[in-house]
Amino acid sequence: MIVLEKVSKHYNRSSGIVKALDEIDFKVERNEFIVIRGPSGSGKTTLLLTIGGMLRPTSGRLIVAGMDPYNIDNKNRLEFRAEKIGFVFQLFHLIPYLTVIENVLLPSGSAGGVNKGLKPRARSLLKQLNLDDRSAHLPAELSAGEKQRTAIARAMLKKPEIMLADEPTGNLDPENAAIIASCLAEVHREGCTVIVVTHGQDCDPYAERIIRLEQGRLCSKRE
Repeated sequence: MIVLEKVSKHYNRSSGIVKALDEIDFKVERNEFIVIRGPSGSGKTTLLLTIGGMLRPTSGRLIVAGMDPYNIDNKNRLEFRAEKIGFVFQLFHLIPYLTVIENVLLPSGSAGGVNKGLKPRARSLLKQLNLDDRSAHLPAELSAGEKQRTAIARAMLKKPEIMLADEPTGNLDPENAAIIASCLAEVHREGCTVIVVTHGQDCDPYAERIIRLEQGRLCSKRE
């Protein structure tokens, strides 16, 4: 499903070269649930964005869902991400002037009814995530937990093969963090490969592997 071979990401700074990723070798099987944990600055987000086709590595080889996302043009890479990958971010990235259901429909370009065929799935996801009574609300009217559940519904809309979550519980209280971790576990049960990068432990009970990342290197793992 996902293979990284000697993947590095370097940045040139006035103080020298910063190795955000340092020759990462990493393989993820289909329908795994993996937690990658490490402190701030360890390279977690860089690794996630690289896997997601959003940040080209400096060197190395990467295969995601059968192809190298950096060996195709920008248009095809955008289509690849839209069809294969769902993203969930710590800061939610909801559009403030769109309702909950419009935000969920946004990845398909269907907010406002452009693609009405996906509306039944969007409504089903909101019901599944206990948001059906909030579908007409704006993000400012939601709690942090409701915003993150909206973001998960948006990521699930087109049934991606891979879900990438960057600190999905980082801004939440323990109760809501547990709910979000459970939501990601449900995504996994439905057949999606899930990778969570975090410095916390909320998703640990659901993970099949927990991997430690420090200073751009995978340094330990638990099966």
